[in-house]
Amino acid sequence: RAYQSMREVAQGDAWRVYGYETDVYESRYHDDTERKLMQRAAPYALYVLARAGKADVSRLRYLHDRDLKKMDSPLARAHLAAALSYMGDRSRAFRKKKSG
Repeated sequence: RAYQSMREVAQGDAWRVYGYETDVYESRYHDDTERKLMQRAAPYALYVLARAGKADVSRLRYLHDRDLKKMDSPLARAHLAAALSYMGDRSRAFRKKKSG
């Protein structure tokens, strides 16, 4: 049951369909946005699923190819790389992020 919840979080863009609360409250103590929240949560969820051997490899590759350059969080990028490595896609996992 927990893995199913992680799969839903890993979809990122589909959070609203599953009823997850994604409102980010404004505060002077952080600069989080809904986009930043999803960019951190989806790679972590995929990492957890990959550790269990249950991650969707196509979703991992899609997230890597589409969003890696947009991810501000080094930890999110590390989670994505580790998940790819666990699932056997070492060429993407160890590819350096291109500047620019």
